[in-house]
Amino acid sequence: MLITASVPAYNSESTIKETILSLSHQSYPFYKIKVYDNKSTDSTRSIIKQLMSEITNLQLIENDINVGAEANFTRCISEAEGDLCVIAHADDIYLPDFAKEYVEFFKSSSDLSAAFCLANEINAKGTVVGKRYLPAQLKKNARTILTKERAIKLFYQYGNFVTCPSVVARSDIFRNHIKNWDGTTYNTSADLDVWFRLLESGKFGFINKPLINYRVAEASYSYRVAKIRTHKHDIFKVLEAPKNVRYMRENKNELNFLLNKDYANRFLNVLRTRDRDQIKAYSWECDFEMFACLKSGVTSPWHFKMMAAILGLRILYKLKGVL
Repeated sequence: MLITASVPAYNSESTIKETILSLSHQSYPFYKIKVYDNKSTDSTRSIIKQLMSEITNLQLIENDINVGAEANFTRCISEAEGDLCVIAHADDIYLPDFAKEYVEFFKSSSDLSAAFCLANEINAKGTVVGKRYLPAQLKKNARTILTKERAIKLFYQYGNFVTCPSVVARSDIFRNHIKNWDGTTYNTSADLDVWFRLLESGKFGFINKPLINYRVAEASYSYRVAKIRTHKHDIFKVLEAPKNVRYMRENKNELNFLLNKDYANRFLNVLRTRDRDQIKAYSWECDFEMFACLKSGVTSPWHFKMMAAILGLRILYKLKGVL
């Protein structure tokens, strides 16, 4: 079984060498490692060209112009090769048994369309600082296979818990059914839209073993946005999409809980400004039902923690006139 890594890259000179070396030093070798450079203005391409003299399965695909991140991701998807493909990020580190574990999983489970794994979190220096969050239901077994219904239920309960660059999918499904990365419609949650679409073609697998070091840096866009965001999270562009109305109805309470969690996060960011006018002007527009919130709050330790935050910030919101 052939597995390919496609790496969309732009100005990644500080991290891409470590990423490529981690992909090349696998116990089960990648068929190809393809770097799609989006007209970088730093030394990214030079680094890849130097590595190509040592790594025979490494290829560099250079865009004539910067086509934007969305189009570059789409090219990785539409040109997926081999039997399996991972869209690797240019700043993460893939542990030595990454490819081996996935190939073994797909060989034993013919109905999988894609799979993901547990991930370590590393800081800008590459030091492991923790593990990515996962629902407790996925921590019970070494491997878990999720049906479409079960996976979507978990997304409405917990949000997007899948570490994007850990996802390996069947290459023919990427090419023929996914085809594009729709960042225009779903912005930062385009990956969740892809997971929903992958579930149309088969089951979603999970490997309960850290096989990737996922970089989370304070200087990153996502980290900074999380601390200042006051608009509705992009995840709801997927969860509330017209095409998912059936799942919205089936998971009404879970969706409402996530919406209230989002309003709590946004109000917390408003409080961080210490701007009294902005605090007083904030509007908690989502329906809030105490009983439903409490009911959802006892379903897992994560929900209980989120419920406490929702209730605490809801009280502050009610008192915002005297803050």
